[in-house]
Amino acid sequence: MTGSPPPGPAAAPPEPAPNRTGLVFCRCGPNLGTLIQLGALEEPRHWPGVEVASHAVLCSAEGQAWLQRHLEARGLERVVVAACSPKEHEQTFRAVLEAEGRSPFHPQMVNLREQVEWIGGDAGQVTEKSRRLVRAALRRLELHRAIPAEDVEVSADVLVASNFARAIDTA
Repeated sequence: MTGSPPPGPAAAPPEPAPNRTGLVFCRCGPNLGTLIQLGALEEPRHWPGVEVASHAVLCSAEGQAWLQRHLEARGLERVVVAACSPKEHEQTFRAVLEAEGRSPFHPQMVNLREQVEWIGGDAGQVTEKSRRLVRAALRRLELHRAIPAEDVEVSADVLVASNFARAIDTA
């Protein structure tokens, strides 16, 4: 017999490359790391398959420039930012991703400052709570899909009628 492979179905196409994900811990200046053991959380062994980094103040102009370079250098498509409130800076990090040609819908914020650090408690327990929150954000980010931007025709001839007072009474 020769070394030729046996006849059979063609080889399956290769799996698409997974979206590379980054995890960035921000210290929010002096606001994170008093109770949460950030050094323990930042250990890459806790986050297999994820690029882990940290920055002192990621929302600053210097921090945003660093994040842009980090995304480009590591080929990251998605990023979890473990820091402050998404209400405060989610738009900031969306803009950074969009400026780098990534989907602005692929950052995921973990509010370690208000939801963990400022609540207080035992350092071990708050660090474990932080780990669970970050793990959940990474899992959620895996499910994100790109949303293509598109223009939609709208009509100015629409009337929305509501009996707002009645709705409040019902509620």
